[in-house]
Amino acid sequence: MNSETIDVLESLSPTYIRTYVRSVDEDLIIVEGKSGGKKFRDTLPRYIRFDQECCYNIGLWLGDRWGGKSRVGIKNKDVELIAAFYWFLRKKMKQDSPRFLS
Repeated sequence: MNSETIDVLESLSPTYIRTYVRSVDEDLIIVEGKSGGKKFRDTLPRYIRFDQECCYNIGLWLGDRWGGKSRVGIKNKDVELIAAFYWFLRKKMKQDSPRFLS
């Protein structure tokens, strides 16, 4: 399988960048703002490499659609699968503290 790396910053609209992006470095994009009256601060990876592992994990999430619009998650009884998805979020998607929800 061929893999492609995208620059997430190039995929964001100029309006989104002006409104929400607070800082950009070689690895991360920090976004802040308000949504529904609540403040948010999120970290996005600057680059995403769409390799087999990334596509597999995105496929798990799309197949499950667990978590709603503003969350990324999967629901499964397989503890190893959940652990692998957690690692993917931490290492590949640069999420410092993904949470387990029941």
